[in-house]
Amino acid sequence: MRSMTKAAVLALLMSTAPAHALMPESGIFVIEGLGGVGLDLEIQDNLLGMGIYTYDPVTGDPLFYTSANFMEGDSHYEGTLDYNFGGSSLGGPFFQHTVIIGDGGNVTIDFEDAHSGTISFENIALAGLPEAKGTPAVYNFQRAFFGFGPSMIERLMGEWSITTDFGVFNPAFPFSGDVLIFDVFESTPEGDFIDGCRPASILAGECTDADVIAHGAVAAYDEVNEEFVVLLDDSTNFWMEFFFPVVGARRADGVVEFYPKPDLHNNIFSPLRGLRTASRAFVTTGSGPAGDGDPSTLTRASSKSLGNDSRALSIPSEPRVIEDPVEQQKVDRRRAFTARLKQRLEQNKQERLNLSDE
Repeated sequence: MRSMTKAAVLALLMSTAPAHALMPESGIFVIEGLGGVGLDLEIQDNLLGMGIYTYDPVTGDPLFYTSANFMEGDSHYEGTLDYNFGGSSLGGPFFQHTVIIGDGGNVTIDFEDAHSGTISFENIALAGLPEAKGTPAVYNFQRAFFGFGPSMIERLMGEWSITTDFGVFNPAFPFSGDVLIFDVFESTPEGDFIDGCRPASILAGECTDADVIAHGAVAAYDEVNEEFVVLLDDSTNFWMEFFFPVVGARRADGVVEFYPKPDLHNNIFSPLRGLRTASRAFVTTGSGPAGDGDPSTLTRASSKSLGNDSRALSIPSEPRVIEDPVEQQKVDRRRAFTARLKQRLEQNKQERLNLSDE
């Protein structure tokens, strides 16, 4: 990186996702084309453990296979599927279960991103899959998202802690932190939106009227660019636009453009990473999975601050010139998309101002 020119670095930052290694998520996955098969993956450091639940295609009896091994790099796994049977029943006496090592043959996983990839089997009788007899059967798999709602944008509901890398322009102070809360979902004829804010405190767990007025946020999913788009009223003088091509159950990755109002775009997109710190249930009802901290003990500060305009010192005075037509087309799409978000953000602010005047 040190030998790269600033122009080269800027071009790198414009990529759809940050250029860092994969961090596959643990959880429940579905395998395309294999109905009745469940895949549960748990990844701790670089050790991957899996359980596969299926049924015997002839007798219909449940089958349980496990596998565990260290991953190769950030995305490749190879192991054997071990057949498990004869263990304890729920509430019954203990029985040492039997494991037949390698009975299910070899299994290989290649993650394409944090939530999807391919899995191949050898010599395993899965539901609807005959014995492969040494010839790998390859299937696509993807993370099962079942707790967020049918609309893509609902996946962003909750509270997020975000770290942005401004190091290209400000090496002495490279990182900036933010907390965003999205607690309102609305489906409209113009599309699905979620509304929220930058809260006055990390322990707040809610968006007050003052938060929405001073630092409101709104988001929607862009199906053309295939990314989650977030607009934040950062301060009196600046906007922040977040673009997340990857949003999972616990993590989001993307880029952000930080630029002066009203619309002085600079075409500089810095990488960022978001971690979910509270659930949708917590920010909407006050009861649900969330990070440490008791909001009841919090004395709320004012949310009338102007934000951190000092971040502007790290942005070059001259906007970056985009030369790639494909890249320019994507940016033009983002401009049109966020223009709609700005209209909604202003409507939200006016509604809260009207309520505070009553």
